[in-house]
Amino acid sequence: GVDAQGELLRAASVRLLRSGGPLEPARAAAVTSQILDGLAYAHERGIVHRDIKPANILIDTAGNARIMDFGIAAMAGGDGALSPAGTPRYMAPESMDSAYVARCADVFSVGMTLYELLTGRAAVQGRNVFEVLHKIANHPFRPPSALNSEVTEALDQIVMRALAKNPAERYADAQEMRR
Repeated sequence: GVDAQGELLRAASVRLLRSGGPLEPARAAAVTSQILDGLAYAHERGIVHRDIKPANILIDTAGNARIMDFGIAAMAGGDGALSPAGTPRYMAPESMDSAYVARCADVFSVGMTLYELLTGRAAVQGRNVFEVLHKIANHPFRPPSALNSEVTEALDQIVMRALAKNPAERYADAQEMRR
């Protein structure tokens, strides 16, 4: 039925997005643009996804990216009532010690996802959650072009701005990153 087809599409999407190697930069940028379109729609309505990652992106049979799993989404600007949430490898540094919900945290997660699409590997490696979170908060990221020579300087700049440690240096929301 429909559920089985959805699971097959999700499995195919994860294989595409985690194929063991990088996507062509143009394909990675196209997928990311579609992710940003969907996220901009949510952001315009005050919703922050809080768990953007390759496993939550579905690529349909027409090749269109769809954002899945809004299970931990929250209203932007919320504070205190929610605990930090998301998948550690894709979480913005400020999300680790703050329950404040901000659109720019989703931008960071999109940056981490784009990095992975461009390089074929996560931007941060670690033996455990603590090590991953520590590296995200304290270690500089290598530009994607250091791992994939096909990545242009302009695409490097987009990724690195999305991955800025300081939220004020990031794109404010999905729409700004899409532009």
